[in-house]
Amino acid sequence: MIAAVVFLGVMGIYALVTPDTTAGSAKAGDCVQSTGSDSDPDLTVVKCSSKKATDKVAERHDGDYRCDQNKYSSYQETTRSRRLHHTRVDFTLCLSPLKKS
Repeated sequence: MIAAVVFLGVMGIYALVTPDTTAGSAKAGDCVQSTGSDSDPDLTVVKCSSKKATDKVAERHDGDYRCDQNKYSSYQETTRSRRLHHTRVDFTLCLSPLKKS
């Protein structure tokens, strides 16, 4: 029993000190690394000074949003409802590519 309490305490501390780097935590001004493909991208929040940074989040919108295609590419995360057979857009990120030197 004591071991379980200690384990849960350690995991709680780990969760508090480990930053969330998922796309869901991205906000305007953050930089992201885009991996994967155009049809199945994977975004991770990284420091803008990192060589891994590929894009900067220009805008973040809850739900479905159409980014200005002349300025930005867009990334959306969705949730699929099994009961309703419906897909809902959770948020949209409007991304500006970073210029590599």
